[in-house]
Amino acid sequence: MATQCPGTTYKTEDDAFVSIIDGIRKKALSHPDSPALSFLPDGKAENAELCSYSRLDMRARAIAAAIQATGQGDGRPVLLMLPPGLEFIAAFFGCLYARAIAVPMTPPGLARMARTFNRLARIVEDSDSRVFITSARLRKAVEELAERVHFADSIRIICLDETDDALSRSWQELPLTAHTPGWLQYTSGSTSSPKGVIITHGNIMANLDSIAGHMRLRENIPTVSWLPPFHDMGLVGGILTPLHLGCLCVTMPPMAFLRQPLCWLRAVTHYRAQLTGGPNFAYDLCCDRIPEDRLRELDLSSLSVCYCGSEPIRLKTIRRFLERFSSAGLDPASFYPCYGLAENTLFTTGCWKNDGDFAVFLDKQEYAAGRIRFLQEQHADAMPLLSCGTAGRNNDVRIVDPQTCREVEEKELGEIWIRGTCVSPGYWEQPEATKTVLHAVLAGSGEGPFLRTGDMGFMSGGHLFVSGRCKEMIILNGRNFFPQDLEECVLQNVPGLEQNGAAAFGIDSDAGERLVMVFETRLPATAHEATLAAIRRSLSEEFDISPCAVVLCKRHGVPKTTSGKIQQSLCRHLYLHGELPVLAEWREEPRAGAPAWTRP
Repeated sequence: MATQCPGTTYKTEDDAFVSIIDGIRKKALSHPDSPALSFLPDGKAENAELCSYSRLDMRARAIAAAIQATGQGDGRPVLLMLPPGLEFIAAFFGCLYARAIAVPMTPPGLARMARTFNRLARIVEDSDSRVFITSARLRKAVEELAERVHFADSIRIICLDETDDALSRSWQELPLTAHTPGWLQYTSGSTSSPKGVIITHGNIMANLDSIAGHMRLRENIPTVSWLPPFHDMGLVGGILTPLHLGCLCVTMPPMAFLRQPLCWLRAVTHYRAQLTGGPNFAYDLCCDRIPEDRLRELDLSSLSVCYCGSEPIRLKTIRRFLERFSSAGLDPASFYPCYGLAENTLFTTGCWKNDGDFAVFLDKQEYAAGRIRFLQEQHADAMPLLSCGTAGRNNDVRIVDPQTCREVEEKELGEIWIRGTCVSPGYWEQPEATKTVLHAVLAGSGEGPFLRTGDMGFMSGGHLFVSGRCKEMIILNGRNFFPQDLEECVLQNVPGLEQNGAAAFGIDSDAGERLVMVFETRLPATAHEATLAAIRRSLSEEFDISPCAVVLCKRHGVPKTTSGKIQQSLCRHLYLHGELPVLAEWREEPRAGAPAWTRP
């Protein structure tokens, strides 16, 4: 049997397979009234909606029976078009109980349909699902979406408002194996069209085992999450992990946090949460939007793990957050940078802030040439890069030359490859992408199969340092730059720019690849010219490079995935086709008769 930490149920192939469903059902029988879920519709604990383990089990069985009645569930994708909440979680487990394949989707009611329709339609077509699970409030939007696909006549809609608990008695339990698909996690599409990542029940248990072991989590600890449940970080980290450990899982809608970041930390305080987290921008938002006089309402001393992942992690942000909330009892040692991706279920590596080389400082000139050289922090050419930690159990991480497919030495830059029981067996109905991305082998040794993440990085002292996406790398005069490094440089040095609203990308020209940078801002028009100059000056001073264009645009103008990741490729497309909501622009070579910077 595999080494286990308290609360885990993952077993090797030599033992009978135990799924996450078995854990939920066991808890429902042994502690039926024990609270499983607390959902805060407006982010306030006083308005919490509660759900016990027995109630979750009953509701999941009822929904599973409704799926089974369609004859389209067993081994088939089922689309979940529901807002965050108790019914979403019950419907997700209902799919697992029915041996169906859950497909979590961002519901049309949570974003403007014009922005999300194309992606939703691609997911419906790609999954070839004939069953939607939704609510009465969203039914009309789901019907409109269903009408636009070629198999509309065969689609069945399960409305949870009409799904009676009595159906739970009709549920037929079906056997599961480690290889049974559990859900399709559609990738965010930050560099390509969304693909359905197949996550098996074995993947789920292996990754939950890795999370619990590496974060040293115990049973029955309260957790808080505002992360979207439609994405791997919110689903696996925010919901499945606490339920797997028998913990109280406290969630709230993402919009509750975005409207009032204080509600996240107030929930941590109220429930004495020991586990919570979010992307880098969330910590900046707390610093920007929580007034000093509200800090006395917070007690964050209960936190043992405060994780940060999903996007580049900035040293300045972490230091700012830890300093700002130290008076609320936040322990700096609880801060936990981590790295993962949907193709590996979620979690791959992680560490605590005080664990080893939490941050290194690179010679930015050498780094641009593809070489790793460490400097002292105070050096003029030093650029910080944070550790994403060491590999968790069930994960084998290698750094590989993306061209030769040979493993490189420590402190050499290469592509991050992963293998282990957390890695997805493939993309839904995409055999070529599966072979290329998920079945790679090392040249020379023939080891494999490995997942090619498309992320660049290096190892040092057992710690993984992530540099950026291979496809997004910008090459300027033979020097390599990752967009995130250029974006962070400007955001740190130029005031008035939105922290999660910057995109750097390259465009082709007769002189080779040139740099364009786009920034969201709320600055008044009178400040635009000076800000454009400050951005160019920052890039020149820090990296000795000159962009060919700098654009200031309205808030929400920089395209992002539904999980908040910057879409550099789409931003490039919008820029080249004149479709960005431009406030002001500087060009190295302005149009004839136009000034070097313009107001649209």
